[in-house]
Amino acid sequence: MEGEATLVSELGVWVSNVEARQDKRMVVQRAALVELGVDWA
Repeated sequence: MEGEATLVSELGVWVSNVEARQDKRMVVQRAALVELGVDWA
């Protein structure tokens, strides 16, 4: 279970980092993410 908690924590950090950097993405990249169903893009 400890490994799963670490994985979830790391995933949370990754999501947070991606969200924080979303303003730096080009419009094309954002559109591609939206097409993939990533709603925070």
